[in-house]
Amino acid sequence: MTATLTGDTVLLRPATTADIPRLAEIRATPAVLAHWHTDGDLPAELAEDLVDPELATLVVEHGGTVVGAIQWGAEEDPIYRHASIDIYLDPAVHGRGLGTDAVRTLARHLIAERGFHRLVIDPSADNAAAIACYTRVGFRPVGILRQYERDTDGKGWHDGLLMDLLARTSPPSPRGNPRKFALIKGRLTIRGVRYAASLPLINANFRGVGGRGYSATKRKSRVRFAGSMPDWDAGMPRIDVGWSSA
Repeated sequence: MTATLTGDTVLLRPATTADIPRLAEIRATPAVLAHWHTDGDLPAELAEDLVDPELATLVVEHGGTVVGAIQWGAEEDPIYRHASIDIYLDPAVHGRGLGTDAVRTLARHLIAERGFHRLVIDPSADNAAAIACYTRVGFRPVGILRQYERDTDGKGWHDGLLMDLLARTSPPSPRGNPRKFALIKGRLTIRGVRYAASLPLINANFRGVGGRGYSATKRKSRVRFAGSMPDWDAGMPRIDVGWSSA
């Protein structure tokens, strides 16, 4: 079971049968029905989700009120291991950044606590609001899934957009400060050899010590680093680095 997760503006907790009436109310709104299929018995469908061993459903709370749900599942084959996410929110709270915070909070948990290196999400290709939300978290388009999903009226098919987030290249922002993650381009010096590269800066605020062994200072528009960092590709525990932003 997924633990209760706290974001900047939302709380994610495991859904229970007591949440079914409220979630059914949200799922029945036209804006949600446009993207979430139903066979007509929403309470029964939600109850099935809660006992599905391959699906984790968490309610999204804001200000003590249930405003939606977020789900995740996993492909556990070690060759293809990854996790998928889906979410719906009450249209009354759309446009407030709650969806972004909910997806970011769950993504951070799946990467940091569950060890997933890749997350996927597949909104309808014409769902611009959802795509913008996922892009803010760090998901990037992979490609169009042609005629991927049946229309909710059952009369045709529509395209989906496959998006993914990779832990190494696009980690979600830490809670409380969306600017604490940055991918900074510049010149990296490793044991005296200079490279043009991009450096992920995590948990650094440009005033003190950065995460993962970096120290960081900012002078005007330039950022300088000194310290050590893991060398994932070479399989070495740590390497000494110096950095100067472009």
